[in-house]
Amino acid sequence: ESHWLQDRVDYLNLAREFNRHHMNSHGTTHPDYNESVPDESAHRMHLLSGRLWCYFRDGHNATRSLKRAIALQPWDDQAHILLAKVLVSQGFWHRAKSALDAALDHNPSQWQAQLLWMYVYDRLVDANGMRAMRKSQSSSVDTDAQDGEGSAQAGAPRDTARRGALDAALCQRIDAAVAHGAAKGGLESWCSGGRMDVAAFLPRASPESRAKGKALRARFGLDKYALVRGLFSPPLATTLRAWYGHLLSSAGDEFEATARFIPKHRRYEFLPEPVSTSLNLQLATWVSAVTGEDVVPTYPFPIAYLPGGGIHPHLDVEDNEISITYQVELR
Repeated sequence: ESHWLQDRVDYLNLAREFNRHHMNSHGTTHPDYNESVPDESAHRMHLLSGRLWCYFRDGHNATRSLKRAIALQPWDDQAHILLAKVLVSQGFWHRAKSALDAALDHNPSQWQAQLLWMYVYDRLVDANGMRAMRKSQSSSVDTDAQDGEGSAQAGAPRDTARRGALDAALCQRIDAAVAHGAAKGGLESWCSGGRMDVAAFLPRASPESRAKGKALRARFGLDKYALVRGLFSPPLATTLRAWYGHLLSSAGDEFEATARFIPKHRRYEFLPEPVSTSLNLQLATWVSAVTGEDVVPTYPFPIAYLPGGGIHPHLDVEDNEISITYQVELR
């Protein structure tokens, strides 16, 4: 009983403080803010507490709350996904993959779990390759797995099959939506062979690209800011315009499901969707190369301003230590 009371008090204090921040920035109460949650559902209280602990940058308590939510409802894919994000931020890649395996086992079509699983899987495969290279050059024992698990875990036949299936499923999902726009040609290149390969649109490692990268790193190191030109190819830029044009052209209930209007700033804030999420994850390696830091991607934040819309200069949340801003279209 004492644990339950303390959890309830923690949740209420966190929720009120978070909603105060949201009111200051958005002018409205957060849609998930509800002080009656602890009395209605212990599972939902622990899930929302996990989200709030994440907002306040407390990974230990976030993990504790999310594990309690999962214990109450093991089939809750959102709890598994958020737990995986916390574990990624802590460098526990194998544990994050296990959480995402559980999310996909319960809900194979959950696109957020699909994208994050591919990102984690690819990081593990890359790490395995680097360890294999070091082992071939030295007889020393490998001890650099942060979460103490063997490197052979990633790349198993079941994982390889899942990776290919997720590529195809996500590609079909985006293709079906963007096909209504003007970027069919760009999208066919993106989904060539049924694989979502955003890297195909990014600059190749040619001598010219390497020279630009070196200058970009020097500029960022000096100013902590850099203007990048030509990062995305014309086909990808066209695809992005078609995708967000498709979301903005939706009407009625369908539109309400894709974006939220914020009167204070006269802008629509898009709800989580696969295109920006995929780009955010896949650009992480590029950002690490530019900044010299091993960054962990947080979240994308696509927005569409109406005439007269804008936002005052402000400090971003602490999680967004490094940001990329890209203008898709100006009307």
